[in-house]
Amino acid sequence: MYRLRRSYFFRSPVPPRKWIALGRDLNVALAAYAQLLLSSNTERASARETALAVGVIPNHPRKETFADLWKRYQAVVLPTKAIRTQQDNLREAQSLLAVFGAVALDDITPVDIRTYLDTRGATAPVRANREVALLSHAFNRAREWGMLTVPNPCQGVRKFREKGRDRYVADDEYLKVWQEGDMLVKDTMSLAYLLGQRPQDVFKLTLQDVSTNLIDVQVTKTKQRVRIEVTSTLQNLIDDLRTRYRKPHVKALLVNEKGVPATPDMFRNRFDRARDKAGVSFQLRDLRAKNATDTEDLAIAQKRLAHTSRAMTEHYVRSRQGEKVAALDRTPAASGGSK
Repeated sequence: MYRLRRSYFFRSPVPPRKWIALGRDLNVALAAYAQLLLSSNTERASARETALAVGVIPNHPRKETFADLWKRYQAVVLPTKAIRTQQDNLREAQSLLAVFGAVALDDITPVDIRTYLDTRGATAPVRANREVALLSHAFNRAREWGMLTVPNPCQGVRKFREKGRDRYVADDEYLKVWQEGDMLVKDTMSLAYLLGQRPQDVFKLTLQDVSTNLIDVQVTKTKQRVRIEVTSTLQNLIDDLRTRYRKPHVKALLVNEKGVPATPDMFRNRFDRARDKAGVSFQLRDLRAKNATDTEDLAIAQKRLAHTSRAMTEHYVRSRQGEKVAALDRTPAASGGSK
């Protein structure tokens, strides 16, 4: 719609592209514009159908883009994943859509994937790996759905080598941060360390999960349930947590000073301040490894962490403690007689 000398006009997008006066009143002009635009779109679609029928123009269907794929993936696949994974995938998709959103699926090549990895990986190699992993999984589903007719372009493209975390939090490091933390930081650190569970599962715990001598944990990642016996130290912590002020109907085990259920974001800012004051750097998830490492009986650690094999727990603990080996047990002896 155009405005010329206080009047509004509509210019038809279909030849002979006539100019049609819509009047001076904006509301009236907008209503007329909407009707004319709808009519012209219908006319244009009809003209295209006629041209296709007589072979004047070829019938090339619109190529589906990564944005089209993501829309379907988000509706069909994403809801089947764990909540934390869904949140991660949504963040990862934003970076992917910014680059590949408008690109036709069949036009994306392994070179494009390599370029994306190199560019994104210059500042965030781990994030680049995760994003390409999501992209690859989406491409595999696209082939199943008939949206992609070429091989998955992510196949054969090497990602960045990642080093597993080997951070062991010593007792004095733990205590320095714990002492600098507020009530929520202290409660969360204590509960995470004693239970040895992943942060997302710690924040999900409610008063109903605590019985007389057990805490029932639903492991989000594996869908397993772990029943953890309550020790005297854990019982003292639970007793303290029960005394915290809670807003009506709030059943969360961890709450802030206002009685609101604790969340990872709420905890993160407070934890960052405590670490800065203490001059110590570790993550809440590192307390899961500390729990396993500080447990003398490896079989108990395996059950508590819900590992499927002893080897997994052994590797988990060894990578943080270091391999245990014996020193050489001999003393150098003098050589035989002198010459």
